[in-house]
Amino acid sequence: PECSATTVETHLPWFTRSCRCCFLALRSGNRTPIAMNLASPPLRDLADRLLAEERAPGESDSDPAVARVCGKLGALLSKLAGRAGYSSLLSRALALAQTEAPALKTLHVLPDGKLIGFYEATEGTDKEEFARSETALVAQLLGLLITFIGEPLTLQLVKEAWPVITHDLSSDSRTQ
Repeated sequence: PECSATTVETHLPWFTRSCRCCFLALRSGNRTPIAMNLASPPLRDLADRLLAEERAPGESDSDPAVARVCGKLGALLSKLAGRAGYSSLLSRALALAQTEAPALKTLHVLPDGKLIGFYEATEGTDKEEFARSETALVAQLLGLLITFIGEPLTLQLVKEAWPVITHDLSSDSRTQ
């Protein structure tokens, strides 16, 4: 099963050795929350820039910017990993982001990789908090992508989806 637990105890009913983060935590005797954060400051900056691009005038207001960013990345990633692979990756990114952004707790990933639950997520959440939540989700997704396919391919996918955004994560240089 996919690891989306925030503590090792929530994994124990169906714990298997295939879940590396929980296996290592159990082996070390750690029963505290699993703090896995792949969203470095440069990734958060890139996530903010992608979200800003999707919020730009002329973009459709029907979906939140985070849904459009994830949708564009999903369309490209589905070619590499299939819809199920992208859906799994997005589900994991959402689980990681939910630990730092409670506003995302109502979001769910459908099998086709679409995010649902935005109405509930934005209800009772101010715009700034929801914007931070969007950044957390996109940054976690980018962090997972870098972990699995590497920084060069991740940045190539970003460049393909957003040609006006260039970003070198190692030097944090930006051009637009």
